[in-house]
Amino acid sequence: MINEQIFPSDMEPGAGWKRETPVVIFIFRRPETTARVFKAVSEAKPKKLFIIADGPRENVAGEKELCRKTREIVEKVNWDCEVTRNYSEVNLGCNERMISGTDWVFDQVEEAIILEDDDVSSPSFFRFCEEMLEKYRNVPSVSCVCGNTQAPMAERNRYSFSAYFLVHGRAMWKRSWREFSSIPNESLKEMFSGRDMVEAINSTALLKKTRRLVRQVLRLFLRDRYVTWDWQWSFFCIKNKTLSVIPARNLISNIGMGAGAQGAAHDLGLFPSREPALDFIEFPLRHPSAVVRDESYDRMHEQFCASSFEYSFVFALILWMKIIIPVSFHVGLKSYSTKVMRFFAKFYS
Repeated sequence: MINEQIFPSDMEPGAGWKRETPVVIFIFRRPETTARVFKAVSEAKPKKLFIIADGPRENVAGEKELCRKTREIVEKVNWDCEVTRNYSEVNLGCNERMISGTDWVFDQVEEAIILEDDDVSSPSFFRFCEEMLEKYRNVPSVSCVCGNTQAPMAERNRYSFSAYFLVHGRAMWKRSWREFSSIPNESLKEMFSGRDMVEAINSTALLKKTRRLVRQVLRLFLRDRYVTWDWQWSFFCIKNKTLSVIPARNLISNIGMGAGAQGAAHDLGLFPSREPALDFIEFPLRHPSAVVRDESYDRMHEQFCASSFEYSFVFALILWMKIIIPVSFHVGLKSYSTKVMRFFAKFYS
C-alpha cells in the first residue's frame, strides 16, 4: 500500500544520501512490479547497481517471455551508474537464486542495499540504510538493516533494534551474510537441532502464538521440508542473538503478494491489505543510547502479526501435516492444502 500524499513536497527521492552504497535488485518474471521497484531506484540514482535474475521454468507456459520482459525493464539505466548483471538462463529456484546471488554480490563489495522485485522504496529508504550500514559496520551484534516495520513509532527520526528480520527491503554487510551462507545445510540443521535452539526461540518470542509458529517452521526445516531462505536466516539470528535495525516508519511497500509471488503464503495473497502504508523518516536521526533489543517494539510487532493467517489454527494444522506426512505425498498435499488455505485466508485479510 502506497500513500504518496504523506510525503513532504520538497522531499526528493534519495535526498541526502551519498549514493556510494551499492544497490541490488533481484528479479524473476514480474514486469509490472519490477517496473515500480526500478522506478524508485532510478529516482535515487545509485552509483553502483547489481541486477540478479533467475531463469524461467521449462514447464511453466509463458514464463520465458515474462522473464524477458522483466529483464528489458532493468536495462533502462539512464543515469551515471556502474551496472553489473548476473542472469541465470536456467531456473535455480527462490532459495538458491537468493543465496547464490547474495554470495556473488558480497564477493565484490562489503555492504549493500537489497531489494526484490516487489519492494517499492520510500524516498528516505536509501539514506537510512546507508547511514545505518556505516554506523553499525563494526558492531557484530547487529546483523542487518530492515526497511519494513509493522509497528510504526511516534517520532519519525528514530529507529529501534529488533530480534526479528523483516525481509522486505534490507541492507546487509558481507561480515554477517558470510557467517550464515558459508555454513552447509546439514551443518545448519545440526546447529538448529539442539535444546539450546528451542530455548533461544522461547526466550526470543514474547507471545505463545509466535513461539508455536517458529518452532513448527523449524521442525519443517529439520525434517528436510522446503523452508525459505529468510526463515533459515531468522533461525540463525535467533540462535546467535543478533539484532536488526528497524526504522520508525515503514520505508518499503511490498506490492507483490498474490499470483506470481515466491512464498507460499504470499502466493495465496494472504495479506493483501495488511502491509502498512509507505511512509518516510526524518533526518538527522536520533540514535538509541545502547544497542539493545526493543522488547516493546517486538511485542507490538508480534501482536500485529498474531492476527494474520500464518498464526491461525488452520495454518498450524497444515504445517503439522507437512511435518508428519512423507515428502513423497507433498505434491498432493500442496494442492489440497492450498484450497483450504485460500478458503480460510479471506477471513484474515
